[in-house]
Amino acid sequence: MDALVEARDVEMTFASGRSGRRINIHVLRKISFDVGHGETLGLVGESGSGKSTIGRIVVGLHEPTGGSLKLFGLALTGPNRNANLATVRSRAQFVFQDPHAALNPRMRTGDSIAEPIDVAGAHTRRDRNDRVKELLDLVGLPYDAAERFPHEFSGGQRQRIVIARALALEPSFIVCDEPVSALDVSMQAQVVNLLMDLQDRFCIGYLFIAHDLAVVRAVSRQVAVIYAGAIVELAERNALFTSPLHPYTRALLDAVPRPDPSRIRNRVIVGEVPSLLSPPPGCRFHGRCPRAMSRCTVDEPVLRETSPGRFTACHLY
Repeated sequence: MDALVEARDVEMTFASGRSGRRINIHVLRKISFDVGHGETLGLVGESGSGKSTIGRIVVGLHEPTGGSLKLFGLALTGPNRNANLATVRSRAQFVFQDPHAALNPRMRTGDSIAEPIDVAGAHTRRDRNDRVKELLDLVGLPYDAAERFPHEFSGGQRQRIVIARALALEPSFIVCDEPVSALDVSMQAQVVNLLMDLQDRFCIGYLFIAHDLAVVRAVSRQVAVIYAGAIVELAERNALFTSPLHPYTRALLDAVPRPDPSRIRNRVIVGEVPSLLSPPPGCRFHGRCPRAMSRCTVDEPVLRETSPGRFTACHLY
């Protein structure tokens, strides 16, 4: 069965600055991955590494400046992009990081959920209301929630509303951009369980973007680790978490808080993510890497298959 998403060497460059002083910022470099039917690819990395940009590119909100991208087998790059995007748009949805900002504060919940239905003209007025009721029930909210406004709900309930809206047109693929980062632990568990139940029920593929490695491990089949605009490791979930290869992956796992406070001091990643305006030569992680070699300061490693199904961009392998 073909993959839902096929990304090959995707690149993204943004132009910044005033006319005559334009600067090209290379946000993404040679990004490649697949997402299968009913599968979840977790995407982790520090803030500013390009995770959200990847998500926006995959659903067509940004057009990549290089590489190739297919969604449901249709190219979202090249001359047929616009025609194909119109075909696949209803089948790919986005769950934004901040549910409060993602909802119009002046729009009732039922109208927010039904907005994709109205735009697509997919249902009559009566069927529209029945669909809203069905979606609210699907995400565990009562039907009277349709008449209320976003400020009347908790953060977890608002996220459920955003998920209900994303499901309105029965998509096959959803990008979840930090869907639980703004929630407390109990609400995180509820939303994660909801997403997994929906996946089992409707065979939805997810690109799951998160900082919380425990959440990523719980929901993902594969995990991609991104650093400064490039994927540095891609592996099956258990393999990555039990035996990480790339020094950055190890650093991320080591930075997870432990019950023993005396051990935390040695687990913090030293330094900061390099600026994309003036990235360092060679491996972009070499300034923070405890295993850096002279070669790392000159040659940029490429993502290679170091074992079946496992890819690493590091000169150590």
